Amino acid sequence: MARARFICRSARPGPARIGAPLWRLVGANNRELGRAPEALVMESNCCGAVARLQSRLPESSGRVKLAGTANTWSWTVECDGELLAVSGRAYLRQRECQYSLWQFLAAAEVATVVAAERGPHLCAQ
Repeated sequence: MARARFICRSARPGPARIGAPLWRLVGANNRELGRAPEALVMESNCCGAVARLQSRLPESSGRVKLAGTANTWSWTVECDGELLAVSGRAYLRQRECQYSLWQFLAAAEVATVVAAERGPHLCAQ
C-alpha cells in the first residue's frame, strides 16, 4: 500500500525551475498535503531540508489564517519564527484547512523522501 512521501524537485544538477518548491508532501492518493516554503527555493539539499523539518516538528506550531481577499484559508507550520512548511493551496472553509494541517503534521512525521527523477530512496540519516 502506498504511503505519504516527500517528492523532491528535479534531482538534476543545475538551476531548478523558478517557483518550484524544494519538496512537496503527497499522500497515498498522490494529493499534495503541503510543500516547502519559498524561503527554501535556493537550498539544494532536499534530504537535509526534510530531515530538518521532521526534527523540528515536535516543537513546531501550525497556524490557520485567512489567505487573502477571497475569504479563503491557508496554513503554515513554524518553529521559533522559522517557516517550515506551507499549504499547497487555499481552502474555502476554515475546518477543511485545519483538517489539512492535521493530515500534513501526521504524515510528515513518518514520510520518506522520493527524488523526482531517480526513484525512491532513503536519505542518509
